[in-house]
Amino acid sequence: MFSASKARWLLESIPDGFRRAAAGDLCLGTLDSWLLWNLTGGAVHACDVTNASRTQLFNLETLTWDDTLLDIFGIPRRCRRCGCPARSTARPLPCPACLPACRLAV
Repeated sequence: MFSASKARWLLESIPDGFRRAAAGDLCLGTLDSWLLWNLTGGAVHACDVTNASRTQLFNLETLTWDDTLLDIFGIPRRCRRCGCPARSTARPLPCPACLPACRLAV
């Protein structure tokens, strides 16, 4: 199962989840985004595009969160933050925690 339905369930289960997510008070992400968030002291919340694609909400052709899918699942765009290549030259990440292989270490 992909995580879009799980994200929807989480937002439904957390008090004021949708409002808080739309306000940017809640972030939804993957294991790598959580690791990066913690390793940077909350300064960066991002994930590799290969992991972002597994959320069922990321468009691999445009490399952006898909507004149509976000609307279908009712996920506020603001809580999804960015998806970016692990070795992006346009937007380098501050540590290698975003490598898709990090799942192997868990």
